[in-house]
Amino acid sequence: MSFPIDAALAVGGALSAGDRVDVVAASEGVARYVLAGVEVLAVDGGGGSGALRAGDDALTVTLAVRPGEAVLLAAALDGSKVTLVRSTGAEPFDARAAEAAGTVP
Repeated sequence: MSFPIDAALAVGGALSAGDRVDVVAASEGVARYVLAGVEVLAVDGGGGSGALRAGDDALTVTLAVRPGEAVLLAAALDGSKVTLVRSTGAEPFDARAAEAAGTVP
């Protein structure tokens, strides 16, 4: 699935095909992991034309997602600020569970 994203929200633009990223969505002061460990298939440094045209500081990123993941990503892109972070392979942080357990840093 391809979408435009500001380079500053995509590992500073330091993404390449084969990288793995986590997708974080933030809306109304709440952030959540949407997807974890997703493979980057392609990164276009901007320019181009059409609906996926990226601005001067933007990239068009293509991620390998399953059908259900595509729906989650589409919903996040529609109503949230999406950030891509380099995946470490660790389990995504669950803020609600940590808060309920009293272990929020």
